[in-house]
Amino acid sequence: MELLREVSGREVVSLQGVFYLSESVDLGPSLDSVELVFRDGGSIIFTAATDWTLRVSLGAWPQLPEWCWPPKSWTFTPLETKIGDAGFDGIIDVKDLHNEVGDLVGFILKFGAGNLAIKSGDAIAIELH
Repeated sequence: MELLREVSGREVVSLQGVFYLSESVDLGPSLDSVELVFRDGGSIIFTAATDWTLRVSLGAWPQLPEWCWPPKSWTFTPLETKIGDAGFDGIIDVKDLHNEVGDLVGFILKFGAGNLAIKSGDAIAIELH
């Protein structure tokens, strides 16, 4: 994915969750997407598609994505990760993850102190190694 080829060497300040605020009290907020926010401005949004592939698009941090409608039903929340901390603030490399039929289902972002995996599936998943 060309969009992610341009992030090597960029500094990251945070990883934000894009949450849908369900009207059902029992369900509570649900994580829909994650947004990687860069120190020099801009962001990238990762979203699990209905076919379990991963969609990647430019973000407009701190604005919600255009597809978050109505806006009052959506919110950003910083995710409890080390992203933005020393060692997890500069992207060194990006690796694509594909499923058995070749569809793009995730990425591994390599930082000096470890890796962040962002994967699609039934829902978006993040793993810090």
